[in-house]
Amino acid sequence: FSPAQRVNSHYGERQLHYLIISHPDADHINGLPEMLYYLGKPTTFCRNRTLPDDEMHRYGQSDYQKLFWGLHSEYVNPVPADPCSPDINGGIEVWTAYLNWGLAQDINDSSVVCFYLFAGWLFVCPGDISPVGWSLFRAVYGAQIRDIVNRSDVRALVAPHHGRASGYSSEMMNDIRPNLVLISDKWGKEPTDQRFRTPPGRVIINGQETRFVSTKTSGRVQMRILPDGSRYIDYGEFS
Repeated sequence: FSPAQRVNSHYGERQLHYLIISHPDADHINGLPEMLYYLGKPTTFCRNRTLPDDEMHRYGQSDYQKLFWGLHSEYVNPVPADPCSPDINGGIEVWTAYLNWGLAQDINDSSVVCFYLFAGWLFVCPGDISPVGWSLFRAVYGAQIRDIVNRSDVRALVAPHHGRASGYSSEMMNDIRPNLVLISDKWGKEPTDQRFRTPPGRVIINGQETRFVSTKTSGRVQMRILPDGSRYIDYGEFS
């Protein structure tokens, strides 16, 4: 299954405008060849620009590593604010932030953390940031986190580090107050931390009370939010 191909074929998208990459670990960038094939090179590109070259390149010779290094080398100007504006994103507000390498000193804790706000729904994608990294992150960006969380009605957290114990942070759960946790991982990988399955809130989706959704048991998951705030989840094969 290729998310980029689905976006291309199902929604008719041909051009990628704003690409955000959390950090250059294989499981976060190995889809680059397919993505660029179906959606083209992005207009703008966001990554943690403070990573040292050896972390950015990871001494890799695979196609996806070369592509990432090429994008990093080509997109040398700061990303303008416009890609984050809801005025040009169909009403979606985008906010990204990250810890400078000098503070994080760790590839996971240097993850670009993304917040997407639409129709009262806030999606938080913290990459692979650890509890230590989140503590540092909130110390720097606490005011911005509180602002965007307080402007949301329902909050969905993409569990850091694929829902494993190494990514669970009680501070993060208290800061985000998720109604729903989305767990993206492969069956047979490390066990999901059970605390991700019982977030503070809950939400009704597809007519059922839901607290978490996991690709480990459902294969592929697509969540759709409509402008009126209604929501749907599609599992497995997508038509």
